[in-house]
Amino acid sequence: MATPRVFISSTCYDLQEIRFQLRAFILSMGYDPVMSDFGDIFYEIGEHVQDSCCHEIERCNMFILVIGNSYGSLYHSQAIGQNYPDSITLQEFRKALEIRIPKFILVNRFVQHDYENYLRSLDEKYSDYFLKNRDC
Repeated sequence: MATPRVFISSTCYDLQEIRFQLRAFILSMGYDPVMSDFGDIFYEIGEHVQDSCCHEIERCNMFILVIGNSYGSLYHSQAIGQNYPDSITLQEFRKALEIRIPKFILVNRFVQHDYENYLRSLDEKYSDYFLKNRDC
């Protein structure tokens, strides 16, 4: 029986420690982690490295997405007229959805904290606006 391959998708630099720990855990389970920063991806000549990462997902049995505070690198091939640019991590997740392999999503606990701070800041901004503009 072939060893299951697990693709790990996340931004690399800000989540480096988590990626190292996740790799060690997957190896301890007897699975093969597939990570761009460890040379586990076959890069096709003539193909953008980001597309090679997406194609490698097709050869994997599981997909792990780690969400941190960084948006990451922008995907090289954007749809024209798109409001928000895609990241390569988002493209990898879309590929995992497309091929319907099992997905596990891990969210760094500080992301929730930052989101709550953002909402608080937004609420204060609009509260200030409406207090200053009551008579409009």
